[in-house]
Amino acid sequence: MRREVDRMKGKLLGIALVLLLAVQTVPVTAINLNPSNATVGTEVEVQLNASYDPCGSVTVFFNGQPQFTNDSVDCNVLSYVTIGKFKVPNVPIGNYSVKADNGTSNNTTLLYVVPAAQEKSLAELGITSFQLNETVRYGESFRIIIGVNSSIVGRMNITLALVNNTNWGWIKTNLIDKSLALYNTTILSNATPPYGVNKSIGGETVWNVTVAGNLSNETYYVVFFNTTTLNNTVDLYNVSATVRVIPPAVPKSLENMGINESWWGNTTKNVTEGGVAKIYINASMPVNIAIVKNETWQSLHGNISVLKKDKIFAEALWYKENFKNNKNETLTVSVPVSAVGEYRIVVFNTTDYDYVYYYNCSTMLNVTPYPKSATLSFLGVSEVSLNKTEMKAIGDAIEMYISGVTKCVHVAVVNSSIYDWMKGAIDSKLNMTNESLAVNATRYLEICSPDLTILSGIHPGVYYVVVYNNTSVADREWINYYNVAKNFAVYYPPRSVPLSSLNITKLEVNGTSFSYGSTIGLTVNVTGSANFNIVIIREDEWEELKAEPGIFNTTLIGNRWNSISITGNNTWPIPTLGTLYPASYVVVAYNNTTQDYVDYYNDSVRFTVNPIAQKVSLDALGVVVLDLDKEVARVGENITLSANFTRELKVVVMNETNWTTVITRYPNDNDARNYAATMYNSVVQNNWTINGSRIIEFNVSSPDRYIVIVYENVSGAIGKYNDDIRFQVIVAAQSRNLTDLVDYFSVDPRSVKQGESVTISLRPNSTKLVHTNVAILNKSDWDQIRGVSISKSAIISRALWSKINVSTDLVEKVTMTTPGTFVVLVYNNSSQFYDYVQLYNDSTTVEVTPLAQPDLTVEIAPVTAVLGKPVNVTVTVKNLGNATAEAFKVAFYVNDEKKEEKNVSSLAAGANTTLTFIWTPQAAENYTLKAVVDPDDNVKESDEENNEASTTVEVIAAEPWQSYDGNNDGKIDTNELINAIQDWLENKLSTNDLIEVIQKWLER
Repeated sequence: MRREVDRMKGKLLGIALVLLLAVQTVPVTAINLNPSNATVGTEVEVQLNASYDPCGSVTVFFNGQPQFTNDSVDCNVLSYVTIGKFKVPNVPIGNYSVKADNGTSNNTTLLYVVPAAQEKSLAELGITSFQLNETVRYGESFRIIIGVNSSIVGRMNITLALVNNTNWGWIKTNLIDKSLALYNTTILSNATPPYGVNKSIGGETVWNVTVAGNLSNETYYVVFFNTTTLNNTVDLYNVSATVRVIPPAVPKSLENMGINESWWGNTTKNVTEGGVAKIYINASMPVNIAIVKNETWQSLHGNISVLKKDKIFAEALWYKENFKNNKNETLTVSVPVSAVGEYRIVVFNTTDYDYVYYYNCSTMLNVTPYPKSATLSFLGVSEVSLNKTEMKAIGDAIEMYISGVTKCVHVAVVNSSIYDWMKGAIDSKLNMTNESLAVNATRYLEICSPDLTILSGIHPGVYYVVVYNNTSVADREWINYYNVAKNFAVYYPPRSVPLSSLNITKLEVNGTSFSYGSTIGLTVNVTGSANFNIVIIREDEWEELKAEPGIFNTTLIGNRWNSISITGNNTWPIPTLGTLYPASYVVVAYNNTTQDYVDYYNDSVRFTVNPIAQKVSLDALGVVVLDLDKEVARVGENITLSANFTRELKVVVMNETNWTTVITRYPNDNDARNYAATMYNSVVQNNWTINGSRIIEFNVSSPDRYIVIVYENVSGAIGKYNDDIRFQVIVAAQSRNLTDLVDYFSVDPRSVKQGESVTISLRPNSTKLVHTNVAILNKSDWDQIRGVSISKSAIISRALWSKINVSTDLVEKVTMTTPGTFVVLVYNNSSQFYDYVQLYNDSTTVEVTPLAQPDLTVEIAPVTAVLGKPVNVTVTVKNLGNATAEAFKVAFYVNDEKKEEKNVSSLAAGANTTLTFIWTPQAAENYTLKAVVDPDDNVKESDEENNEASTTVEVIAAEPWQSYDGNNDGKIDTNELINAIQDWLENKLSTNDLIEVIQKWLER
């Protein structure tokens, strides 16, 4: 039995050993932690690799403290399996054991508890000073200057890295903000190489960084951090600065900047100081535009890599910020008078921080000066002196001395026509080149020191000495300041002498009046050494030439009949046909100087060639048809002339003024055609020769009243003619929408009381109108002048308010002084025909209601007056206004002498009152009686011009009975008769007069 027990014990022990060996051969394998480095509070995932049976329960311990138990571990998984998680307790940083225990077996690994990266100040990291550029252009270097506290830095391991916005954002969000372990390798691997740099800080240093690569518009964080010895984790960091890498400034064509160059091409490239430059722009992207002086731009461009928008604007003559894209616009630039020079129109856009990015500076704007008056001292000259102011003889000369010259100046001696041209340009503020004046000057000098110049051999006329300086713009010299220092006159006037002074004994024609077509006989007899010329000239032309300071011989001869170098007797038959057209003529005998000027002359012989022009009917001329298709035509509109003649006739078209001159003074074919041709391009063709039927189309480009003249050409003279066919050419005014005339227009308010104001706001658009005008007119006045053709001067003369040639934004208040309906008219006038309205808009009206005011008027009734008898003069006062008139006076005058005043306490609107003044005339004559209401103007009325009325009365002598009509009833009662008898008894009344009194008594 014992042996059996021992045998069973041995067998059980064997089983136990087998089981023990089995347990020992399937142990808990190595633990895997994720992460294996963690900060306090970080959740750690525990993974096991197990393959034992039966499966059991596993407990995980951290630093000997249980963290969790998993009762259902899958022990058949051959790879790692997560069995649970725990959070790192609040323990100091260091290495801690993590054990997984299933009760019979366990395994241990280490968990590294590392610090969480904390943001600190630079001082806490030992950084005492820190400087760097906030921005840097791509491809350029920038400098970082760092100062450190060695005692602090010596205890740390501080590194500086540049990390771009994207990478630092990932680190911050995924590691720092989650309190996960941050390794220095994480920062360094996300730092900028090859596009940036990192550096360990050991002491004060200057660090030059070159930014390379494609880093356009990137922001970089400057990160200081400390690395611990525990697995190179980061515990402290600072991000206190950023660096912005800006792309470089790049020149671009206008097209590449989105500028429509065809639109831009209309931009003003040259403008006179004080004028207006216009920039026409259409851009497909927002841009900035600035006008910068050329030398200023060169300086700015030298620092283009760091150039900002505000710097350009600060130096600009004018700028436009963020021009809106995809819009056609005309930008108006008012150029100051002081802005002479060469400018660049710079178009650019910007990066972040307003650095210039794409730019174009290819367009120049040249601002040239216009000549401005200045003193000689301003020009650097003390004095310009002439030894005399007139030359009156051939060979004479003037000494011109310019003294006290401290600056180089130009001097031009110009005649009156050049001077007038110059003054016209000056008055219009137009620029003028030195060359244009110099080449037209009679004398031109450029002097830098005192100068004496002899002026001689100058043609007759008035001359001016102009001293001026120049300014160079765009490789040309422009007159800037000038002074008209002196003027002088040169006279070589022809001198009238008797014929004998020319050694002429006889000069005559065979009559004083000739028919056109006849032949004139001209005879001359001479004596001695005569040598002279004869010319036959129209009388009016000769009088004009004599008014000149001198007459050129060649000018006098012209195309006229002449004979030169006459030394002996001669007789000439001169046919008038084709030579001397109907006019008054002068036979001028003269000699000329060595400079070919007329010296002595005689013009005593005169004659007339009588005109043969005769107005007849069209039928008498042989005109079957001569019609126009319209009597009124617009400028440039075709007009059709239909003609049918039975013989050859001439037809010309000219305005009425020119035709009056031709027919009254020069009735010949040549002058008719010349006057028709000199109508300032008034018609395409304006003279024709017609024989038979013809239809002609022509147009007239100048407004005026015109005549179609048909005439016979009798050897160059106008014979029979007719001028009945007439027509008018007008500039037609056309009504348009406001948007066709201006960019913006408003009137506010549209209804006011008399004396209140309206505000006119207008923005012109020079691409739509050349001359923008605005006026306020009473509607009745506008209705009178509005028609097919409208005169600008008529508008201005009738306007309550008017502005012409508005070129910039206009905002103006206008006081409406008169009640009524007013039209606010926007219009432009033709640039060629200044006084004619081209386009207009009259759709805007303003209603002005009258003020509540009285309006006093007065009437005086006609009276019959008898000498010595009192007369009752009735005066009626009315209030035509819309308010009560308070106390006022009414005065009564006789022959402008005030006789009496009466007071009226008040008079309501629409009411009237009657006053009676008594007047006794003292003489039998005519008197003027006048009544004046409110003579002292104490009542403010709507109309102050209707306060007087007058009448004329004839005073007649009294009849005898009228002297006894005491009650002025036109009758004689018994008591009045008794008074008359008493006077008769006392011989105060004649018997005949008493009889008249008795007869009047009998009529009662």
